[in-house]
Amino acid sequence: MHNTAYLDHSVICHYADPLSRHALTRACQQLTRHWWRTQMQPALTYTSEYAIDEILRGDPRLASARLTAARSLTVLPKDLNHKTMGELLIFSGCLMAKAKQTARQFSCASWWEIHLFATWDYTQIGRADRLRLLRQIIGGFEMQAPEIVNILQLMEMPP
Repeated sequence: MHNTAYLDHSVICHYADPLSRHALTRACQQLTRHWWRTQMQPALTYTSEYAIDEILRGDPRLASARLTAARSLTVLPKDLNHKTMGELLIFSGCLMAKAKQTARQFSCASWWEIHLFATWDYTQIGRADRLRLLRQIIGGFEMQAPEIVNILQLMEMPP
């Protein structure tokens, strides 16, 4: 069975934006582009309307390329359940208050039983000391939380 992957807004931005002058960001962009061109399987790769909302909040000059990239994936719809689960992830302390959209994206991926949650924004969701609680909360909804990965980790996975 192949793994399904959810791409959060940070991955889409790294793919679609012009190359950064900052070496680390540029390296992440190049990895993302390589994975997208050589390994990304559109039928198994998802994003959501929450990610599109984040894209539209960003730099308007970059929005068009980002939207084109996002719309090349299956875009999952918003649902009140995602909002509720996302709020619980924040109120429980799993995620910071400023991570509202990330919480909703993660909840959406969990709701749709996506296996992997790909992000470059570990400041929002990747705190190891909170992952156990995050998984417990998602489990309380009788769902399994997706594994949080970056693109390099996706590249290392078998097809």
